Amino acid sequence: MRKLLPLTILVTVIILLAAGSIWAKEDVNTEYLMNVADYFDVSYEEVNTIASGNITIEEVPVVFYMAKLSNKSSQYVLTAIDNGTTWSNYMKQHRIHQGSVLVNINKFNTPECKGILDKIRNRPLSSVEFDKQDIIVLVNYNFLANTNKMHISEIVNKRDEQKGSIKSFMEINHLLVKQSELAQAESND
Repeated sequence: MRKLLPLTILVTVIILLAAGSIWAKEDVNTEYLMNVADYFDVSYEEVNTIASGNITIEEVPVVFYMAKLSNKSSQYVLTAIDNGTTWSNYMKQHRIHQGSVLVNINKFNTPECKGILDKIRNRPLSSVEFDKQDIIVLVNYNFLANTNKMHISEIVNKRDEQKGSIKSFMEINHLLVKQSELAQAESND
C-alpha cells in the first residue's frame, strides 16, 4: 500500500496538470471570442454560436468581417462556408475586393506574411487569389490591431518577443490583454 501512494500522487498531479492546461486554453479562447464580440458589436452568444460551427476559432472574426462587408448576417456567412464555399469564392460572389482584407504586411518577415507577399508581388491585386489561411491571417492581424489600437507591426513585434512560444492569434490576443491589464494596474497605482 505504501508503495502505491507515491504512484497515486504522481498520477493525480499529472491529471491535474493536464486539466489545468485544458482550462487555460479554454480561457484564452473565451477571451478571444469576447474580444470578437466587443469589436464587431455583437453578443457573446452570437459569437459563441458561430464558433460552434464547422470553422476554426481563428475564422470567427473572418465570419463577422465578411458579414459586415457583404451586408449579410453572420449565420448566412457561416452557412455558406459550412456548405463548402471558400473564403475567396465568398468574396467573389459578394463582390468583396481582395484589397478589403489586405493589410500593410510589407515589413514583416513572418512565414505567413512572406507567403502572402510572394502572391501579390509584381501582380495586379485583381489577379491574386488568397487562400483560406491568407484570409485568416490578414483579417486576424487587422482585428487585433484595431481591437488593441496598435499598428500591426507592434503586434508582430510583441509576438516575436515571445521567441516562438505564441502559436495562435488567440495566444497573441491573450498576451495583449494581459499587457493591457498590467499597464492599467500600473497606471492606477
